[in-house]
Amino acid sequence: MLALLSFCYAVGICESREIERAALKPKIGEFCGGLRPTAESIREFRRRHGKALEKCLAQVFMEAWRVRLQSRCVSDRPTQAADYSLALAGMVGGLEGLFAKAVAERIHRAVRHDGAANDPLL
Repeated sequence: MLALLSFCYAVGICESREIERAALKPKIGEFCGGLRPTAESIREFRRRHGKALEKCLAQVFMEAWRVRLQSRCVSDRPTQAADYSLALAGMVGGLEGLFAKAVAERIHRAVRHDGAANDPLL
């Protein structure tokens, strides 16, 4: 469920009912290990495991950023891999705050979509 929610939130699928429907698709359903989560089980998981979800989603954002930066460095100047390493080391610290804001926004959007009455803020 952690992988499913992290993926869905990262790509902008935040409403629990929408995630429930998305999990029926073969590729996204692979995150579920054969299980079919309901909107209620998704909300319950988010309530119980909010901190783990925040941490995992931040790692997803960081990895996506790292892969994108690496592909740009390699395609622009493939012989200068050191540039990539320096850029990554220098930017990671400043990006953590940005990713934390993005994570909070996605989770807040999910809670808002599901309705505060059904899912109190974490």
